[in-house]
Amino acid sequence: MDLTTTIVLENLTFPECPRWHDGALWFSDVHAHAIIRMTGDGRVHRMIENARQPAGLGWLPNGDLLYVRMLDRVLVLVDAIDVAQPSPAVQSGDETVSGVAAADGSQPPPAVHSSDTI
Repeated sequence: MDLTTTIVLENLTFPECPRWHDGALWFSDVHAHAIIRMTGDGRVHRMIENARQPAGLGWLPNGDLLYVRMLDRVLVLVDAIDVAQPSPAVQSGDETVSGVAAADGSQPPPAVHSSDTI
């Protein structure tokens, strides 16, 4: 049997924790401190930046994302991410997490604080 390998994404640092969710592959790029979403047609979105070495990913029934930050051993809850507008990426480190700016340019209330634990 001949097997063919196809590279679908390059320039990753340390990808792990792949999960299929809502028609896309989500995974952590641990040492790049990012959570990435790749759709079936190959589009790639960095959904969360500055995630402090994100590890395991999971979702609550309402669509909220859970992930573990390895650097400070914290379980982070991120309110449901609008995958139709994934930019700018949510920040989750020492700073407050902020979502996508509102139509008038103002920032919505924070979704997550780095000090939040579950």
